[in-house]
Amino acid sequence: MEYRRLPLEGLVNARELGGFAAEGGRTTQYRRFVRSEVPCALSPGDMEFLKNYGVALSVDFRGRHETERMKSMLSEAEGIVYKNIPTYNKQVAQGAGVKNDRPFVNWWSLYIKMCDGGRDWVKAVFEAFAGTDGCIIYNCTTGKDRTGIISALLLGLCGVAEEDIIADYAVSEVYMRKKYLTLFKSMPPLKDGYAKNAHEDVDSPFYRTEPENMRILLGHFKEKYGGITEYLEYCGLQGDVIKRIKHRLLEK
Repeated sequence: MEYRRLPLEGLVNARELGGFAAEGGRTTQYRRFVRSEVPCALSPGDMEFLKNYGVALSVDFRGRHETERMKSMLSEAEGIVYKNIPTYNKQVAQGAGVKNDRPFVNWWSLYIKMCDGGRDWVKAVFEAFAGTDGCIIYNCTTGKDRTGIISALLLGLCGVAEEDIIADYAVSEVYMRKKYLTLFKSMPPLKDGYAKNAHEDVDSPFYRTEPENMRILLGHFKEKYGGITEYLEYCGLQGDVIKRIKHRLLEK
C-alpha cells in the first residue's frame, strides 16, 4: 500500500514525495523520499513500519544544539544509516538557526538566505541522497522549513508543478497544529527576540507555512539562477549526481 502521509503514532508530518505528476507525463515514485519532523517519539510499531517500508537512510538537518536537546531515534536504529548534515555549521538556535536577536519578519526571506548561503549544505545533502539505495527519510525539527526547502528542490528537479510544490509545503501547518499546541504547554517563556510570544499563538507566522513563502522562494530560484537545476549546479553538484537523483525519484 502507498501513502501520502505515513500512518505513524510518533510522527504527524511524515509525508511521501511519491505520486506527484512530473515531467514527460511521468509521476514521482513512492518509497524513495519521505519528509518528516524530528523522529524523537517513535513507537515500536513506527520503527517496524519504517523498516518494512524500506527506509535505509535517515538524514537530519539539525545542528548540534538541536540534536543534543532532542535526539533522533533513527540515529541508533538497526539497519538504518543515520547522517547528520546540519544546515548551519554553528549551533542552531530556535527558528531554523537564525540568531534570536531581532523580531521575526517572515520565512521567505530566511529561506532565500538559507539557499543563497547554504550551497555546501545542499551539495552535501544531495550527494548523500545520490549515494544511497532504498528509501530515504529526512528531517529538521518541525519538517516544514529546512525540510521544505529540500523537498521543493527534489520535486522541482523532476518537473513537478509549482502549485503542487507550494501545496505540499503549505500543508505542514495543518498536520503540525495539534503537536504545536501540545508543545506550547511545556515551553518556558521566551525572552526578547524574534520568537517572543510566538509560542502563545499557533497562528503566528512563525509556525505557519503560508503558500507565499514557497512561491517567493521558487521565483527566486528562477530569477537569480535560471531554475532549480541551475541552482543545484551552482551549489557544485556534478551533472551525474543530479541525474541520478532525478532518475531515482521519477517513475521509470
